[in-house]
Amino acid sequence: MQNIFYEPQQGGLCRMHALNAYYGRSKITPAMFGEYQKEYDAFMRAKFNTDVSVADYDYINSDHNTIISYVLKYKDNIYTRFYPAGTNRPDLSEHNFLFLLSDSHVWCMRRVAGVWYRIDSLSGVSPDSISAAQDPKIAVIAPVDPGNELLINLNKLRRIVPPEEESIKRYLAALHKESKILGDIEVPLSIIMEILEMGSRPDRPKITELVSRYNNFLKQFTRGRYLDLELIQANIPYILCKFFRMAKQL
Repeated sequence: MQNIFYEPQQGGLCRMHALNAYYGRSKITPAMFGEYQKEYDAFMRAKFNTDVSVADYDYINSDHNTIISYVLKYKDNIYTRFYPAGTNRPDLSEHNFLFLLSDSHVWCMRRVAGVWYRIDSLSGVSPDSISAAQDPKIAVIAPVDPGNELLINLNKLRRIVPPEEESIKRYLAALHKESKILGDIEVPLSIIMEILEMGSRPDRPKITELVSRYNNFLKQFTRGRYLDLELIQANIPYILCKFFRMAKQL
């Protein structure tokens, strides 16, 4: 599983200030943010068996969630994309709002009438270049359209594995021999399952069943069974093939 840590500054309140900058008002109070942190810890503990508190570290697992992403997604149904530090990224000027994460601070960039502004709880608001967001030492969170994000990650999976169960099993067995766990499948699959979970409804039983199957697998997988090929092959090929069949209409 992918784990990335950012140590929060100011007791983590810079993340609350960043969220309020996105909303354009003091929507979230320190008391509310404290409750959100507790909710997020419980959410990540149930999903990934994570025992780190977000009050101490802003941690990111394979679903690319942070406390910022969690609040946006699960309180206001606003989906986000995460650009990890240390990786190449595309031109971010396609977005209108960005959260920037260093190893000790969080601030924002907002575009208004073609001009980018830095919004920072430490330094205030000022016109600024978007170049900081392109710095590979900085991680970035960007609000995005969930439907488009689903298609992007679907295409990533299609490029990695063919839609046949036996072929997927062979691919997973090859990864297992090299101790690569789920390889490049892990992140796009985790993102897709979260998008499906956020959009699940009682009248979509196939989606509900698929997400439930994935979450049940994840609970076992993250209990130290990362190299359990039997567990992986009993679940991932089924999940991928069923999703590929559902996605033919996309």
